Amino acid sequence: GIAASAVDVSAQQPVTDTALQFIGNWARDRSVPRGDCGDAKDERGNPIQDCSTPMRDFPMNDRARAWLKYYDELQSPHLNECAAITVPNLLGDVRPFAISFKTDRVVINYEQMNIIRDVWMDGRKHPPATDLFQQGHAIGRWEGDELVIETTNFTFDPEGIDDHYHFPSSVRKKVIERYKLVKPDLMTITITLEDPVFMTKPFTYVHQWVRSKQPLVGWWECDPEITRTEMRLTAPVKYPGSDK
Repeated sequence: GIAASAVDVSAQQPVTDTALQFIGNWARDRSVPRGDCGDAKDERGNPIQDCSTPMRDFPMNDRARAWLKYYDELQSPHLNECAAITVPNLLGDVRPFAISFKTDRVVINYEQMNIIRDVWMDGRKHPPATDLFQQGHAIGRWEGDELVIETTNFTFDPEGIDDHYHFPSSVRKKVIERYKLVKPDLMTITITLEDPVFMTKPFTYVHQWVRSKQPLVGWWECDPEITRTEMRLTAPVKYPGSDK
């Protein structure tokens, strides 16, 4: 985080009545599609399905296309090492999440991989670009009745934009999330994604969530040795001799 001297207390966003309406557990609205993977196929020749990011019209550049030709499943940090996924993957996941508030932050607890995000609402700025975090650094603000979250300072992630499509993100990734209650029990998250290393222009899309009374599951265990063994047994070997 940033030292207290760098925090503008006067800019702290209060926990308002509007904010309180976001508190609770949220589950994916399964009445609308999650994401369109386009016509992409995996290394077995099977269609890639259920992307968390709509990839059919995604503005990828030539560098991204070259990456997709190069990449294989055995490089996946999520499938091979139990590494947690990041936004925007988390925003299109099938598992629920919970929103709560503290005086200086929004806390988002994802059932997926036990991930907890702190979104700072106390007026602080992002740290220098040299300071990088797997989940990035998130700051939030209120714009009317919308909660707006801006996240930057990510590490490089081989699957940082979509883990089904194996689409990467760079340290220049920037994610803007706009949370809006369209009904008391229905929330939209409008996502604007930027990454000039792999994208030709920003891209905006929407996910939809419904309020849930179901509790999140308990702690999610993942053993890298087990997942790594499963990958070696099931993943196509694109580069023989390099699967150790």
